[in-house]
Amino acid sequence: MDSNQEKERMTPEKAMEHHWIVNNNTEFALSKAKLKRYVIKKRWIKAANTIIALHRMGAKLERD
Repeated sequence: MDSNQEKERMTPEKAMEHHWIVNNNTEFALSKAKLKRYVIKKRWIKAANTIIALHRMGAKLERD
């Protein structure tokens, strides 16, 4: 690590005083339901993209 970076680096004590840690703001907290819905949606999108890619590969193989 560069000596300049070491001087500018935050100490653990300063890190614990940071507003992200100190302010335990529930306004930005994700609900478990929203998080679960997000994960499920991402899985469906991933599955759909896989099917689309396989379909395209199959179509390309049929042309060759």
